[in-house]
Amino acid sequence: MKNVLTIKDCFGCGLCSVVCKYGVIEMQQNEDGFYQPTIIRQEQSVKCRLCTKVCSFLNEQTNSQPKANVHVSLQQVNYKGILSDRTIVVTGGSRGIRFSMAKKYVSEGVKVLITGHSEEGVEESSFRTW
Repeated sequence: MKNVLTIKDCFGCGLCSVVCKYGVIEMQQNEDGFYQPTIIRQEQSVKCRLCTKVCSFLNEQTNSQPKANVHVSLQQVNYKGILSDRTIVVTGGSRGIRFSMAKKYVSEGVKVLITGHSEEGVEESSFRTW
């Protein structure tokens, strides 16, 4: 069965752990220091596969879709934020801001594209809604 553990090129966005209603997916650092999804309570998974539906590496429909069919909106909204919750700041891979913003906007039904980069020690993350 496909699940988030079969990902070979995960970039650690954490969206699968955010959408998991049962809290069975957790983002953990691998031996190379990158965050990857881990199913921490396999017995509590109901195998709804919602995690696979949001994953760009596992979603065959997204990966097989020709570029000509991709919807591009000219009305993009960008968000930036500063996270004050110290527990998330300490444990999050991007200082926790991507995870917190994804959790907020996904719970509101917004589709998001997460981007981030580090420049001279400053980590930036932004969301574009469509």
